[in-house]
Amino acid sequence: MAEEVIRSYRENYGCKVTVLRFFNVFGPDGEQTRPHPPLLNFLAREFKKGVAPILSGDGEQVRDFIWVNDVVSMLELCLEKQPKDVFNVCTGVTVSVNRFATWVAEALECQHLGLEHKPAQELWSRYPKMFEGQYSLNKEVIAKQTIKYTKCSWKKANEILGWTPNTDIESLVKKVALQLK
Repeated sequence: MAEEVIRSYRENYGCKVTVLRFFNVFGPDGEQTRPHPPLLNFLAREFKKGVAPILSGDGEQVRDFIWVNDVVSMLELCLEKQPKDVFNVCTGVTVSVNRFATWVAEALECQHLGLEHKPAQELWSRYPKMFEGQYSLNKEVIAKQTIKYTKCSWKKANEILGWTPNTDIESLVKKVALQLK
């Protein structure tokens, strides 16, 4: 709906607006201290503590991960060229959460710790008040969002802007995992 509002402003008022759809961004500066940090940061934190990370769902859910430096290069291109369009900021490469976690474990030499899994419905179970009241969360909706499949195409961004992401996700994940403190 927000994209439709933006499109109408472009068409009716001539606003120069670019919409970027970011997929699963990862990088070395992701926050690690909150209970549920971004996946890579969570995995590195848990492995470095010497414990098996507990993942929601069976870990076979797949995501289209994008390296933060590729996001930055896309932002810079859009600032320079000011396209009035909508672009996906993704790699078109799907990686399961389990595979992603294995790469982090390999980089940190923690494969022996393994992974644990809990039902996807339990993702926010440590916050019971989120499931109370008029605007409460629905555990089945949470499970559906947790186990979803994401994959997209960056072809349009390449054709119009000349942007190409790095699709060697494994080496990028391992590189970033080693950079995390």
